[in-house]
Amino acid sequence: MSKAIIVDASIYWANFLAQNLAPEGVEVVQIFRKGSGWFSFLSKNKLDYIFVDDQLADRVGIEIVAKLDSMGHSAGTLVYTHGIEGHDANILERKAIAVGADYCLQKPYRTKTVKRIIRNSKAS
Repeated sequence: MSKAIIVDASIYWANFLAQNLAPEGVEVVQIFRKGSGWFSFLSKNKLDYIFVDDQLADRVGIEIVAKLDSMGHSAGTLVYTHGIEGHDANILERKAIAVGADYCLQKPYRTKTVKRIIRNSKAS
């Protein structure tokens, strides 16, 4: 079974995502509600996925994505999540990919999109 962490201030969306990952063989081992305090967890645990949301209580998720990329994170797949819509979503997603995200996932999450990300990342 693959292992993941979710960094999202909203416990509702974190739990919803976790429920959609379980049938795909991804176990969420920890949910963090802030953008700090979990880097030590990351250094001690091998993870297959990191899901980082844009809106956190203590920082913007894009900063975490950039930091993880510069650190050479050990997770196989880094997914940037957000609730932005329209043209701004396209700009935000391009920026996230440019700083190191492998995929972007927009809220509200669609089960088929979560499945596609997991299947595509396992295939690569």
